[in-house]
Amino acid sequence: MKGRAFLFLIALLLAIVPRLQASDGAPSAKRVLIVYSHEREMAMHAGFDHALRLHLKSAGSSPVEFYTEYLDLMRFAGPVQRENPWITSGPAYAGPRIDLIVTVGSLAFDFILEHGDTIFPDIPIVFASVSASRIAQAPLKENVTGVAVERDVRQTVDLLLAIQPDVQQIVILIGSSPTEKEWAEDTRQLFKPHEKRVRVEYLSDLSMDAMLRRLSALPAHSAVLFTTVFYYDADGQYFLPDEALAGISARSTAPVFGTDEAFLGSGVVGGVLYDITPTADTTARVVQRVLAGEKPASIPVETVNPNHPMFDARQLERWRIPKSRLPAGSVIRFEEIGTWARYKVYIVGAASLVVFQAALIVGLIAMSAKRQRAETSLRVSHDESAIWPAA
Repeated sequence: MKGRAFLFLIALLLAIVPRLQASDGAPSAKRVLIVYSHEREMAMHAGFDHALRLHLKSAGSSPVEFYTEYLDLMRFAGPVQRENPWITSGPAYAGPRIDLIVTVGSLAFDFILEHGDTIFPDIPIVFASVSASRIAQAPLKENVTGVAVERDVRQTVDLLLAIQPDVQQIVILIGSSPTEKEWAEDTRQLFKPHEKRVRVEYLSDLSMDAMLRRLSALPAHSAVLFTTVFYYDADGQYFLPDEALAGISARSTAPVFGTDEAFLGSGVVGGVLYDITPTADTTARVVQRVLAGEKPASIPVETVNPNHPMFDARQLERWRIPKSRLPAGSVIRFEEIGTWARYKVYIVGAASLVVFQAALIVGLIAMSAKRQRAETSLRVSHDESAIWPAA
């Protein structure tokens, strides 16, 4: 599949051999290698990685040593060189064994399935964040189980049409690499039914500058959909999704909707967004069962649906989309806190102090007036006694 990534993973293994050997004094520790499809900078990785490690460390079972590899398979997407000696000679990993491999994402899953028997023969594999449709395509090996996810980008399109019923055109951005074009064909098939209601335009084979010019001149009643099938422009320039979104959202004359929670805050209005972080807990439970001695083949694949309607309050305001149109249970982030909400404790405190001081002053004035009346009454009584002496 990915030759350069394969060599990079081998280099990692050679680098961690001394660390693994140095840890032989703690035989009870379990060694878990986490393999990600993309590079370390991909925003969606952070929440999942933190949650997975936290869950496994706090589980109270054997200690876990983590090793992590980011394969960056979108950036290094060339075919494997079949004459590569690491593949043709079939060397096994000779150091102390990794106890379990966690793959995150479809690309890492496919990579490890292809090369795992060569690099890590017979080592259990737990996959995470792989679409249920992909898992259904082929039977799994006996050493593989994991957590599949439901993903349907059509839900975001259905949602945007519900909250913006006047939309007549949806523009979908497609990257220019062979992998993205392959994915795009599946995307086109998904949106065929929507073409009966709106015009669906696919922007591909354009430089980023040309794409931004097109987006800056979209007609009224348009919307843009940004998915995980845009990494390369026609010039071969590679973009992280959040980097691309910043420019796309700023230049687009139509609201931009997304498919992933990691996009929120980078310019998308929102959508039915896939949140990878909650899948970490389910993945950790499967990992624990395997580390405890259960065979992967005896653990059924779990399927979860971590998709929820989420929105950026700033973008809702920018595009004048009323919150009343959003579905019940929507998550709204980045809401601006008003003056009252931000300072209500201080305002109430200050107002209470002013009222207390005013009441105190009024009370003092009333007491002073009462005393003056008493003194006047006493003085008058004294004067009258002087004028009319007692008999």
